[in-house]
Amino acid sequence: MIPASLGALEGGFLATFVALGLSAPAAISFSLVRRVREVVWIAIGLVVFALMRPREPMGGLGGSGAGPAGVS
Repeated sequence: MIPASLGALEGGFLATFVALGLSAPAAISFSLVRRVREVVWIAIGLVVFALMRPREPMGGLGGSGAGPAGVS
């Protein structure tokens, strides 16, 4: 197995484009646009995930800002 199909996907696109009579640079450009689109969607997902995570209160569990019991 190839991680993220790096190289294999591009080779498949190249073979398909050449079989359809299109140029090799067009196939590489198509592959790059697909990879950039994939990275953009991953970045958007990470931003949304970071914004939706619940936040912990600043004061810890007690919320009063005081230290452990008996410590002032």
